[in-house]
Amino acid sequence: MIEDLLKDLGFSEKEVKVYLLALKLGMQPASILAKHLKMNRVTTYVICKKLIERGVANVVTRNNIQYFTVENPEALVRYADHQRQEWGRRKKDLENYLPEFSSYLRDMSALPKVRFYEGAEGIKTVYEDTLMQGNEYPIRAFLAVDTIPKELRGFLVHDYMARLVKQKIKSEIIVTDSPEARRYLRHDKKYLRKTVMVSPQNFPFETEVAMYGRDRVAFISFRAGDLTGVIIENEAIHRTLCGVFELMFK
Repeated sequence: MIEDLLKDLGFSEKEVKVYLLALKLGMQPASILAKHLKMNRVTTYVICKKLIERGVANVVTRNNIQYFTVENPEALVRYADHQRQEWGRRKKDLENYLPEFSSYLRDMSALPKVRFYEGAEGIKTVYEDTLMQGNEYPIRAFLAVDTIPKELRGFLVHDYMARLVKQKIKSEIIVTDSPEARRYLRHDKKYLRKTVMVSPQNFPFETEVAMYGRDRVAFISFRAGDLTGVIIENEAIHRTLCGVFELMFK
């Protein structure tokens, strides 16, 4: 829907209402827009000003009356381009300041070694962490391929796995046997991966468990309505789970 597209651009709900009404009515005083929307007049003026600042509207004064009008909808595309450039600049600034952020992190002796994540975006963050530990150690994981939800499969296949290959990160996977797992196994060589299948009756994996880097373990639950991820930084836990993995992987 158009409303959702505007919200994705960063428009508030009230900004969306004012913008679409102004697009429909054409040039009008803000007071008329406020009346149609049954919105406080001052609030409407503030929103109009915000839309002007976004570059998608302007104001014209006639007979000492200010008329608000929106630009051609193509202005939304220009605004989106501008936002993309701004986010690119912000990303570059953040990358430049990462060492400074890290200095704060090192000084925080009480920093917890366990991190929790929720939802599809949270799970993606867990996977991103496995890519940030370099390729000195392989990723080792217990996994039931069939449990991976559709909203994550596109990310894993088209983004995550491609980056694993690009960064030359090898992986060793233990999966529960299934038709989907057998299709998964056929792509092992392409993704620098070695997969071993086990009986789902003997090993009914309900979560993915991944050991990676020097000391990290990730637990990911794909249960419907409960997408949850946990990252633990602990060498002893990492070594213990790697030992269990090696016994099963042989």
